Amino acid sequence: MKDINFLFSETITDKMENTEKEKTRVKPGVVVVVVLVILIATGILLAPGFYLSGLERQIEKVEASLADPKYSEVRNVKARLDSVSTELNKKKAIINDIDSKSAPSSQVLLMVEHAVPSGCYFTGLNYSGTSLNISGKAESSIIVAEFMSNLDRLNTLSRMTESVSIKQAQSPFTYNLSYGVSGKGGK
Repeated sequence: MKDINFLFSETITDKMENTEKEKTRVKPGVVVVVVLVILIATGILLAPGFYLSGLERQIEKVEASLADPKYSEVRNVKARLDSVSTELNKKKAIINDIDSKSAPSSQVLLMVEHAVPSGCYFTGLNYSGTSLNISGKAESSIIVAEFMSNLDRLNTLSRMTESVSIKQAQSPFTYNLSYGVSGKGGK
C-alpha cells in the first residue's frame, strides 16, 4: 500500500489563498498588449497635431520669405502687368466693337466685284465703313441698271443715291452710286 501522509504540511486555507492570488494576478502578455494599445492610440491622436504644427511652421516660413524686400520688384512688375493687361483689354473691346459695326473692306470689295457685269468699269471706289461710293463708266445704260440691281440684292448694302449721266451719244455712260453699309460685318 501506498504511503499516505495524513499530516498536512499546508492548510487548506493557504491553498485557497494561493489560487485566489493566481486568479487576481495579471498576466504579463496582457499588460504588454494594453500598453501597446495605449501607445498606438496616443500616437494616432497626437500625430495630426504634430503634422498640422509642422505645416503651420512651413506656412510661416513661406509668408516670411514673401515679405522679403527682394520680392517687392516682382510685385511691382506684376501690378504694372495687370494694369497694362486691363488697358489692352479695353482697347481690344473698342476694336472689336468697331469691327462688329462695320463690314471689312475686303468683304465689301468682294461683294462689289461679284456684282459687276461685263462692260462696267470703275473710275473710283470709296469705302468709309458705313458708306460706299462707286463711280465709273459703262458701255450702256442697261449694264448700269444691271449693276445697280445686283447691288440692290445684297443684304449688306442699301442704296442711298444714284446718278447716271450721258455726255455724248457715242461715249460711255458715267454713273455715281452711293450705298449705305449695314453693320453686319466684323469677326
